[in-house]
Amino acid sequence: MIHDKRQEDNCATPVKREESYESGQLIFREGDPYDGVLYILNKGKLEILRSNELIAEISGENVFFGEMSLLLGSPRTASVKTLTPCTITTYEGGLEQIVRQLPMVTLKLLASLAWRLEQTSRDYVEILENLHNVEELMAGKEAVIEEVNERNQSLEQQNEELQSSIEALQRVLDNKQKELDELTQKRGLFGRQRKRK
Repeated sequence: MIHDKRQEDNCATPVKREESYESGQLIFREGDPYDGVLYILNKGKLEILRSNELIAEISGENVFFGEMSLLLGSPRTASVKTLTPCTITTYEGGLEQIVRQLPMVTLKLLASLAWRLEQTSRDYVEILENLHNVEELMAGKEAVIEEVNERNQSLEQQNEELQSSIEALQRVLDNKQKELDELTQKRGLFGRQRKRK
């Protein structure tokens, strides 16, 4: 169970700080405990890592990050590291005090969350559409495979019929050759008998 330290922040006054970071600096680490800090990127570029795997890069001005820990009162769900020199504003004091005393920051945070939710919804719809397209392609592929298999079976059947026909024709030819040999042999005997007479 997550310990909700947000209640402990009720008496604190949000403290605003602006800090500069060099490229390659760690801002916070995945699993760090809740600290009641809201982060805003003012300038530069950051990378978001989960289990040391890159999951996103963020850049621009007035971009919130790390807010999930603040909103949920939980440990950090990802690590954040600078990719370029960055300027970052932090508000320390916890969610409740930020909401009470900094309504403009709160509104910007809500707008940012709404935009991310909309973007996530669009991404989800796009993923579903792509999945549907893949399913259609797979169904088409399966139909092609089935058609190829049917043609292959048909060719195998035709090959068997052709082989049977060739074997039957070979038997007929063998019989005709045998008849011809017998006839030739009889004629040969018949011709010899005539000469003797």
